[in-house]
Amino acid sequence: MFVLFNLIISILISILSYVIGVDVSFIGGLYSFAILLPSLALCIKRLHDVGKSGAFILINFIPGVEFIWFLILVCTMGDPGENTY
Repeated sequence: MFVLFNLIISILISILSYVIGVDVSFIGGLYSFAILLPSLALCIKRLHDVGKSGAFILINFIPGVEFIWFLILVCTMGDPGENTY
């Protein structure tokens, strides 16, 4: 739901930029900065769901690997029962 909401807001910001003919990239950047911490928290929660440490979020800083890693991660079933973290 969080990702869907952010996608809709991003599309609305893009449409607003096109309709009024003004570059509103500042608003888009400000919105992206505002959702940075909640997005990181959501990614770390997903890592915990599959039994990984939150430190695995650092894989995002390896170019080319991050997309493949998170594609595999979101397709992986979560661990049954209580999370360790």
